[in-house]
Amino acid sequence: MEGLVESIKNISIKKKQLSIIFIGHVDAGKSTTGGQILYLAGKIDKRTLEKYEKESKEKNRESWYLSWALDSNPEERDKGKTTELGQAYFETEKSIVQILDAPGHKMYVPNMILGVNQADIAVLVISARQNEFEAGFEKGGQTREHIYLAKASGLSKICVLVNKMDDPTVCWSEERYNHILKSTKKLLHTLFGKNEVVYMPISGFLGLNIKENNLKDVAPWYAGPSFFEYIDSVDIPRKNTDLLYAPVSDTSKEMGGYFITVRVERGVLEKTQLKLHPGAKKINIISIAIDEEEVERVHSGETARLKIKESDEVFPGDVITATEYTETKDSNYFMAAISILDAKSLITKGYMAVMHMGAREVPVTIGELYKKEEEKILKVKFAKTGDKLMAEVIVNSPIPLEVYSPEKRTGIFTLRDETRTVGFGRVLKIKEKK
Repeated sequence: MEGLVESIKNISIKKKQLSIIFIGHVDAGKSTTGGQILYLAGKIDKRTLEKYEKESKEKNRESWYLSWALDSNPEERDKGKTTELGQAYFETEKSIVQILDAPGHKMYVPNMILGVNQADIAVLVISARQNEFEAGFEKGGQTREHIYLAKASGLSKICVLVNKMDDPTVCWSEERYNHILKSTKKLLHTLFGKNEVVYMPISGFLGLNIKENNLKDVAPWYAGPSFFEYIDSVDIPRKNTDLLYAPVSDTSKEMGGYFITVRVERGVLEKTQLKLHPGAKKINIISIAIDEEEVERVHSGETARLKIKESDEVFPGDVITATEYTETKDSNYFMAAISILDAKSLITKGYMAVMHMGAREVPVTIGELYKKEEEKILKVKFAKTGDKLMAEVIVNSPIPLEVYSPEKRTGIFTLRDETRTVGFGRVLKIKEKK
């Protein structure tokens, strides 16, 4: 208990910790903007940036050099497309920020879902270039789908960076900027609420309105904050006094041991006796590191890498909790409220899909379907796009489950079928294993 009190005290003298995820359509400039942020924050020196510029020029990819700070694998650099979930850290005046850079292509939506479940804030990057905004936001583009996925993950805040304002087809046009705001506001305000949506014009490539509002010569009509100023103004409540709840997002076996990555959603993680779900097994933590620096504890909102004993079998989507924590139940059967976003055909009993719940990706089968009509709950034979219903969801083997809680961001999931996001769900009741 003494260690916990000391941990909480330490928070007041530290910078606040935030995790942001860049989302949006392919080629909106997410990785380039992320690279520029790292450079302006001093995480990349000029020499490294010049090296990236030289190497990208040799590959006839000169305008992509900033994105190489986040797109580190050769395939991503050759194609100019993010395929994996990029990660990096930077600091502002008041914050330590983890960047998660989500792929924009529809083939890599599962990686985007993984990232959005680890973030505090969604940063939607939209290209202002003529036709690019329209291609991303209309049906078939990833902008709209990413917005829904961000909301379905439980995120409550979204920052919209209207990028490429320096493009010759835009030239910092206030009219173009306002057109994009008008086109997106209805959806964003409906999902997140007017007060939780912030817009700002930027040039990720030139670094304008990133660290400071330096737009007076190009966009004197904008008087809002820069991106760094916005980050420092955001308040994300932390739950350090709660019992520990830390979902596993990744696992890896390397020279020197077996490692897992966790994000502490609630409580404080230390090398004490903890349990792992499913199975409520004891887990042995050997060491803890944040951004490659070994630490004694991890606070709510922080992501850490844990070295564990190889005998502890852990998978993405598993959950580490305090031994006294009782809200996580292991089951393969639950009742859910489901909103159908885009079904290819009618959904009936026996329908199979892939469920994404946190970092867990598992096949599921839909059981009986129900709809509420007036005060009665009636069994129905099918559901279609646009419907809201209740349904039984069956998994092959037990997984960690919690009843839906918007405050805790638990009990939420996404259903996908091939490259299509079918719908979103909330766990209403956990049932005995089938």
